[in-house]
Amino acid sequence: MEKVKAESLSGIIPGKREGSYNETIKDWRGRLVMAIDSSHIVLTRDTTLQEYYGATGHALSAATARMPLLYDVESDIIVDAKIEPLAASGRSLAKERLEALDGMGLDFGERKPTIIFERGHPSKNFIKYFQYKEIECIIQVRKKFNTCIDNMRGGSEVVKLTEGMKTWAIVFRLKSGEREALITNAEEGG
Repeated sequence: MEKVKAESLSGIIPGKREGSYNETIKDWRGRLVMAIDSSHIVLTRDTTLQEYYGATGHALSAATARMPLLYDVESDIIVDAKIEPLAASGRSLAKERLEALDGMGLDFGERKPTIIFERGHPSKNFIKYFQYKEIECIIQVRKKFNTCIDNMRGGSEVVKLTEGMKTWAIVFRLKSGEREALITNAEEGG
């Protein structure tokens, strides 16, 4: 069976996506709200795929890949996605999605993206990356990520993760009663 290389589609898919997406970009209060997440997808049962991507399931028999994607929340569109081996780093894949966004030549005007992440991504270096790129991020954090955040009962306050890094922590209760904690590099009231 001959396999189609992803590179052969790059001239077709991004061209179509860029043209139509550029015309329909929606924002929320002047911000492009996007999310980066990763899912596992089961592939065809094939030894070559298992060796390259990895495997899950009973006796590790199901070839499984990781698919990180960049999703525009307001426009309800997947902006970028890629299939990667299971062993690939979630943070590295998230950065690649942002680099892909930079390379698309999209016209956001004065709007900058605000990227939302689930719990698997927080780290001081990851947040520094966003500060360097001047992109706002909102990241869910687990208990024990930072003791100052763990001790917060609710509300928001500045949390110093490292020297020169101003990060806001926001803690609140969901309707279920579960405690939720977020960190962001957005400016106060932004």
